[in-house]
Amino acid sequence: MSETPPFMKLWHSELIADTAHLSANEFGAYMLLLMAMWRNGGTLPNDDKLLARYARLTRGQWTKMKATILAFMKCNENEITQVRLMTELISARQLSQSQSNKAKAKTLKNNETARAAANDRQNPLEPEPKLESKSLAKPVREDTSLGEIPGLNGSTNDLIDKVCEVVGPYANRPFVHAKLKGIARDYSAHQIRVGINDLMSRRAEGTLRGTPLNCLEGFIRQAAASLQDTPQASLADRVRQRRESVSV
Repeated sequence: MSETPPFMKLWHSELIADTAHLSANEFGAYMLLLMAMWRNGGTLPNDDKLLARYARLTRGQWTKMKATILAFMKCNENEITQVRLMTELISARQLSQSQSNKAKAKTLKNNETARAAANDRQNPLEPEPKLESKSLAKPVREDTSLGEIPGLNGSTNDLIDKVCEVVGPYANRPFVHAKLKGIARDYSAHQIRVGINDLMSRRAEGTLRGTPLNCLEGFIRQAAASLQDTPQASLADRVRQRRESVSV
């Protein structure tokens, strides 16, 4: 016989409606028989002496109310049962078995995972030996050069490298190339270089306000204005002069 679930479901509204005609003693005896039946796997022996004891009645009391109570039961010569109780008992057993199977499967999976982890700790994989390269040739560096921009006197990629250094690891070289190409239409290579150098200095000092690419053209414009007044000044002098005259 399957293990009996520890709880018995009661549909209170239906129970009260179906037993409204019972006296308090009859209702109590009926409930005691249902609970005994649940614990006994859904049936009880069809024996008046045992049924009276299960209902906690004397033989005389049981004889008087037997017909009323057994009207709720399904009886044969050997045993009695209650149809709704048996249905709920089967459902509860199935649910209990399903939950038990899931718990066992989870425990088994956790145990297998723990054993696998323990084996990995006891037998760590040896690292594969590194193969020494027989070639003495230097590794080929990826070609990141872009087309020369007219007016930059062959220094396009050098200037792009400087801007990308300021922007950081996520710099987009083609985007910077397009940005410089647009700027080169209005400014000379020398003005652009001075502006980029000033941009790098401001970034190194931590005084840059805004993103480098957004500030780039402003620095070049300011450098161009400064260089118009001092065409022969050294680069260091021009940068220092522009810093003194412009606050960003």
